[in-house]
Amino acid sequence: MQAVHVDLQENRRHLILSEAPPPARKAGEILVSVNAISLNHGEIHTALNDSPAGWRPGWEYAGIVLESDTDSRFLPGDRVFGLMLEGAWAEQIAAPEQLAAAVPDNVEFETVVSLPVAGMTAMLALSKKQLGPGNRVLVTAATGAVGRLAIQLASEANAHVTALIRSPSDDTLVRSLGARDIVLLEDGISSKQPFDLILEGVGGTLLAEALVNLTSEGICVLFGNAAHDDVTTFRPDAFRLRPGTAYGGTMLYGFFLGNELGRIDTTSVLSILAEKVGSGRLNPSIAIVEDWRNTDAVARAVLGKEIVGRAVLRVPQGIR
Repeated sequence: MQAVHVDLQENRRHLILSEAPPPARKAGEILVSVNAISLNHGEIHTALNDSPAGWRPGWEYAGIVLESDTDSRFLPGDRVFGLMLEGAWAEQIAAPEQLAAAVPDNVEFETVVSLPVAGMTAMLALSKKQLGPGNRVLVTAATGAVGRLAIQLASEANAHVTALIRSPSDDTLVRSLGARDIVLLEDGISSKQPFDLILEGVGGTLLAEALVNLTSEGICVLFGNAAHDDVTTFRPDAFRLRPGTAYGGTMLYGFFLGNELGRIDTTSVLSILAEKVGSGRLNPSIAIVEDWRNTDAVARAVLGKEIVGRAVLRVPQGIR
């Protein structure tokens, strides 16, 4: 069996295909023949910068069940997709059943495979505040994987969505996803009305600005730190008592998907996301579908922000 490994030569890491022992399925796991994998910035950064030689990366997969427990919700032949902590980039995997869901009949593996990390992050972050007509939502890092899905999901809930973008050229994209209002990063958000919910993925000075632009009971969900700033300084009085808008109840929520998984029915969340894709209500923004023999090149393109949208790789040996 082949799998993607980290190869370390002359202090430089590469992602290569090489032989690996077949997975040994344990109780509570499903044996899957993988058809597609998706690449996330975080796992690529770890693989190419901080991982030991031989490490097997991979969070997201989609494929066909080969074997399962007798009381499993999945049967051999079922189409599934899901999440692993590592090692999903392989021809076969033993995946946790509780972190998997069925692929709808009208959805391709290559379409659904990118949903677990970004989709659950967007959906669960939005769930921290009950949304409906009239609620104002700000999504920063709006053109990223989480941001694109969050705009669509918040818009579907009839919230008034504002997207923060770096370039005016991104205006058409985020509006097509459901954003009603746009703010440029260089202009800041203080000129806008305060928000009931902010999904913040940039950090640094933007996080500081977000914290003082909440309504009463408003929540800022921090899901990333794209600016890579170590320190954020904000005005505590304005966070607590913003004149004319926020009078207490404001909250900063540090979001980490791994922590959320222990408190939710992951299969149900994944199923909802997949159903939305199947019904045309959610676009995962797949930008490129390549053969997994090009994993290293595609991974570097993702890390270098050369690909706008999600990158998916086909595993041609998978059962279809």
